[in-house]
Amino acid sequence: MQNANLQKATFGAGCFWGVEAAFRQVKGVNSTVVGYTGGHFENPTYEDVCRGEWH
Repeated sequence: MQNANLQKATFGAGCFWGVEAAFRQVKGVNSTVVGYTGGHFENPTYEDVCRGEWH
């Protein structure tokens, strides 16, 4: 869906699954995407991050 009124917001949080669930309940939120920031892996997995291999 193309909509000129859509805007993007980026948030940092601890357990992002809980934060994502909360944002999905907010009126006006179109979609959510979770992931990791920092490091040099393009798409680190949970296991990569837990092993400390993403940075």
